[in-house]
Amino acid sequence: RKHFAYLIADQGQLLNSTTTVNSLSKVVRRRTQRRKSGITSLLFGDDDLEALKAKNIKQTELVADLREAIVQVARHFQRVDPKNCSIDLTPDYSMESHQRDHENYVACSRNRRRRAKALLDFERHDDDELGFRKNDIITIISQKDE
Repeated sequence: RKHFAYLIADQGQLLNSTTTVNSLSKVVRRRTQRRKSGITSLLFGDDDLEALKAKNIKQTELVADLREAIVQVARHFQRVDPKNCSIDLTPDYSMESHQRDHENYVACSRNRRRRAKALLDFERHDDDELGFRKNDIITIISQKDE
């Protein structure tokens, strides 16, 4: 798991757990320890470096778990519906792909109605008010405030 992020970055593709275990034995990395400058040591101390490493490790583990969960969901839909078998699960990390995703999101958000989730119950007091319960999904058709 520790080297999973290296594998993801190097290969740029989704890996299942069996491939990951086999690939980990083949990966040889040279570890170099970066020395802290005197100013960094004075300002932040040694504990912050360890906290930063722990935070990075935790974030990497969360990303790896998220990727594995996404792959499991995708495989489920591929098993359920045969037409989804032709979909490629290899991620594209290029800036062009990111730009296309952003453009698709903006186009969809313009065409769709906006929605909100109720955080609290609201009991209406007048006939022209909207009452709702916590966790209700409300479609916003107008944002005029009186």
